[in-house]
Parts: sequence; C-alpha cells; structure tokens
Amino acid sequence: QRDNIAFFPLAIPMLAGPGAIATTMLLMGPGTSIEEKGIVLAAAVIVLAIGVLMMAFASRIGDALGRTGMNAITRILGMLLMALATQYVFDGVRGGVINVVAA
Repeated sequence: QRDNIAFFPLAIPMLAGPGAIATTMLLMGPGTSIEEKGIVLAAAVIVLAIGVLMMAFASRIGDALGRTGMNAITRILGMLLMALATQYVFDGVRGGVINVVAA
C-alpha cells in the first residue's frame, strides 16, 4: 500500500466537492454572525464524523450488505451519477446557447 501513497490526495475532492467548498466559503464569509458560523461548523463536524464512521466500518458494512447489496448500491449510485452528469451537460449547453443567441 505504501507505493500508492500518491493516490490519497485524489480522494479529497470526493469528500468535499467544489459545491460543498463554495457553499462553506459563502456561509462563512463576512456578514455572517457567530451563531451562523457555529451552525456551519457544527454541520461540517457532523458530516466529518459520519464520513469517518463510514470509512472505519466500511468492511463491516460491506459484509452486512453482501455481494448483492453492494451490486445494487453500486448500480443505484451509478444511475444517480449519470443523471447528475447529464444535467450538468444540459445546463452547460443551455447556458452556451443562451449566450450565443443573446450576442
């Protein structure tokens, strides 16, 4: 496993994507109260704790789900990823067409 150490930084965007990072920056920016910043921080800590627990117990969760359960979840998440990617493409094309027509 030591020879694959360069792979680990690539996993970070999967844990905190650009949308989550941008949202956190906006919610923690100037003009927000201490209470609001505390709520954002608490939410981030909760999400972090859930992520740590999921990774710590990944083997047990996989064993509990079994081969069929893992295949089902993989297919469901694959469909979700496909739907999101398709929506991103449509949004990009629509934005490009609107800019061309408006020009």
